[in-house]
Amino acid sequence: MDLIRSDIDAGRDYFGRAITHAFPNLFVPVSHRIAHELDRRGLRPLAQIVAMICHVLTGAEIRPGATIGPRMVVVHPTGIVIGSQVVAGSGLALMGVNTLGRAEASERRPAGSPKLGDGVILLTHASVVGPVVVGDRVIVSAYSLVIDDMPDDARPRGVPARNE
Repeated sequence: MDLIRSDIDAGRDYFGRAITHAFPNLFVPVSHRIAHELDRRGLRPLAQIVAMICHVLTGAEIRPGATIGPRMVVVHPTGIVIGSQVVAGSGLALMGVNTLGRAEASERRPAGSPKLGDGVILLTHASVVGPVVVGDRVIVSAYSLVIDDMPDDARPRGVPARNE
């Protein structure tokens, strides 16, 4: 319940009046909190159903196993995909059509999912893929793909993203 309250407070801070954006903007983080708790308690099939309902109604696909800190804000939920092994700190903000996901092993990199710090913002069509660590207060530019670690306060842009 504390995480849900923090998401509602974050939505109120971002949107002004949270009630006007309750669906779909606040529905996504609240649905994820419920699915994540069900998954954590071993009720995986029920967690998957909650996540699926959220996906069908909003277009946001967030796997129940993803660990996301408090104050999550979703501005435009359509096209958001978050994998089950993603870990994100507090204040994650997603602007729409974002991917946080696993990359399989290649000659260049091991397999894995991203870990994001606090206050990370992904602008429209920004993605973070693979076993990368993204620091605190990072703002990923629109249409950027982060596949390398980013330090605190970075402003990655491009494909692949470089810190500007």
